[in-house]
Amino acid sequence: MTQKHEQEDKVFIYALFDPRTPEQIRYIGKTKNKPHKRVNNHINSAKKDNSYRANWINGLLQQHVRPDFKVIEECSSKS
Repeated sequence: MTQKHEQEDKVFIYALFDPRTPEQIRYIGKTKNKPHKRVNNHINSAKKDNSYRANWINGLLQQHVRPDFKVIEECSSKS
């Protein structure tokens, strides 16, 4: 199996949080993409969404703060 193929099989479990209070996780997500790209997607889509996550992100952005993330787990998509 090639390295590229192995990377495509990975799934990331990640947490979003306010960088001012990193101990308070506000959202848990799962993605096959690189986590930073998924976070950017959350930020961009928050402008059009009315979910809890979007409202939280929009509140941060109004305060000129970007949500931060950390990868909690990296695993195979086959498991």
